[in-house]
Amino acid sequence: MKKQENSFTSFLPFGSPNPKIIIIGTAPGGKSLECQKYYADPTNCFWEMIASIYNNGKPIKDEDKEKILVKNGIALWDIYENGKRAGSADKNIENEVVRDIENYLSEHPNIEKIVFNGQKASDVYKKLNISGPNTFVANSTSGNNTHLNKAEKIAEWAKYL
Repeated sequence: MKKQENSFTSFLPFGSPNPKIIIIGTAPGGKSLECQKYYADPTNCFWEMIASIYNNGKPIKDEDKEKILVKNGIALWDIYENGKRAGSADKNIENEVVRDIENYLSEHPNIEKIVFNGQKASDVYKKLNISGPNTFVANSTSGNNTHLNKAEKIAEWAKYL
């Protein structure tokens, strides 16, 4: 039986209003949409990674997540504005609308680098053929990504942030 396809709308940028680094994912997963928060799924190690790199490994409370991103010049965004998807896997995204990344970059000239949270967002960005800051593709922090374990993902991300 095929999973039910649900519409999604991605979130506004989150974090620094004047970022040096932008982390771009594909689209919010089911748990994130339900909670209306970036990387809300407990199997996603994104916030644990941020805590490891910027908070001496101490967990970050929900109310402090934006503060730590602002302090470190980081903004979060997704490559897709909206679309449809069955479940949370990127491969199931259909009818997607790509965000105006070029405009965002022109409005935020201090961005020095883009770090993609997974290959899919990077692939979409490359097709846009935008002349912009340096880009890096990190392994997805999603729990669905089993190519690396959590510690390996965090170590890899530390090289890019």
